[in-house]
Amino acid sequence: MLYVDQDIDRYEAAAIKWLVRFAKEAKEVSLGDIHLAARALDELPERPEPAIEHTYNC
Repeated sequence: MLYVDQDIDRYEAAAIKWLVRFAKEAKEVSLGDIHLAARALDELPERPEPAIEHTYNC
């Protein structure tokens, strides 16, 4: 979250790194799960509340 406020390029690199790790290490992860996570990470810098709430409602 800190990168979102300070450096969008670092945030995006960290988000991609996290997403790759999630896809490789999560058990029984689907393409839909990866899509939802990527969408939430993409929305987070501009709309943090809806992005976070969306992940809890899935």
